[in-house]
Amino acid sequence: YEWWIHQVLCMTHHVIVASGSFYGIIHDETGWSTFSQTMRFTLKGAVNLNFCTSPHLAHLVPLTIGYMIFDLGALFVSNQLNAIIFVHHTVSIITWPLMVSHNVGHMWIIYFLSTELTGPFNVIRKILHGTGNKESKAYIYNGMVFTVLFVLWRIGPMPALISALLQVYDLGFSKMPSSYDLYAFALFRLGLVLTLLPMLFNLFWGYQLVSGLIRFMTHRRTKKKRR
Repeated sequence: YEWWIHQVLCMTHHVIVASGSFYGIIHDETGWSTFSQTMRFTLKGAVNLNFCTSPHLAHLVPLTIGYMIFDLGALFVSNQLNAIIFVHHTVSIITWPLMVSHNVGHMWIIYFLSTELTGPFNVIRKILHGTGNKESKAYIYNGMVFTVLFVLWRIGPMPALISALLQVYDLGFSKMPSSYDLYAFALFRLGLVLTLLPMLFNLFWGYQLVSGLIRFMTHRRTKKKRR
């Protein structure tokens, strides 16, 4: 019963936050311009990615912080909490409210929230596996969609995102927006380092996902040949 509640709440969070963040990226002229130029490796895109703000985070971040606190508790109680999830959630819970309130790293946060696009497919995978449907076609098709979306949206943009980091990492305080004080500048510097964490996690999860799908499909073909 508790497991099902956890999955339903995870699915609800993923759908709402992914939808809200994509609305912020596509609907807002600044958001769309920022990400389209970032993907083209331009300096303007790098500057906007690091310094533009988004009003949507005032709603999306509190929802996500609440979800992460619940998720940590649920995983701890069920003895499923691992070090990566603990670090990922804890760092976000501590730093995101500070960054949002000081207008630091908004576009980075809204991008990372948009990667929840893959979340519903991970929940579906868990449900199908937990209900004994791991050999079903639904499990296979869901796994394929999950893998493709993960690679395209979580891993594919990494070269452009890292380029955006490198283009602004050496900017001094005099180059910061006029709204920045020394505290905001310190958060900006901290954010340049912390943005590497979710990208490293996504590389690790992406490797697990792709290699797991390959093993699953290979095992499935082997079983069919034996029949």
